Amino acid sequence: MKLKCYFAHPYYMKDTKEAKRILEILEDRRIQIINPFVADNKIYEKHGVKGYFPTTPYKLGRDIWTKVMNQLNTSNMALFWIPEDKRLPPIGHFMTTARGCYAEIQEAVNIQHRRNRQNIPYIIQFITKDKHPLIAWALCSPNQLYDGIYEFEHFRQTRWK
Repeated sequence: MKLKCYFAHPYYMKDTKEAKRILEILEDRRIQIINPFVADNKIYEKHGVKGYFPTTPYKLGRDIWTKVMNQLNTSNMALFWIPEDKRLPPIGHFMTTARGCYAEIQEAVNIQHRRNRQNIPYIIQFITKDKHPLIAWALCSPNQLYDGIYEFEHFRQTRWK
C-alpha cells in the first residue's frame, strides 16, 4: 500500500526552501504527496479573485474547505508543519492566520478515530516546536512529533515535556 500524505503548512511558506525540503524528504520515502495549495488557482479563477488573502469571499472559502476535507479523507497520513515563527491560536481564538492548520488537525484526528474503529491505520505527524493543547490532544494517539525538518528527515522523534 502506497502512503498518501496530506501536507499541511502555512500558505505564506508554500514556496520556501524549507517546504521544498520537506516535499523532497517525502518523495525520497516514496510517499505520494497531497499538497493543499496545488490547483488553487482554478478555484480562484472560478470566483474571480487572485488569492485567498487578505479577505476571503464565503463561497471561495467553502470551495477550498471542501477540497481540503476531501484531500484529508483520501490520504492515509497527515503531516503538519508549523514553522518556528508560527504558533497555533489559543483555544477559542480561531480567527488567526493559522486557522486552517488548526481545523485540519481537528479533522485529521477525527479521521484517525473513525479509521481506527475500522482497523485502518491513519498516521499524523507534526514538525513543530509549538506546545499547543490541540497538538497534545493529537499526540494522545500514537502519532509523531519532530522539533524540526532535520529531525523529521532523520526519524528523530521528540518527546513531549
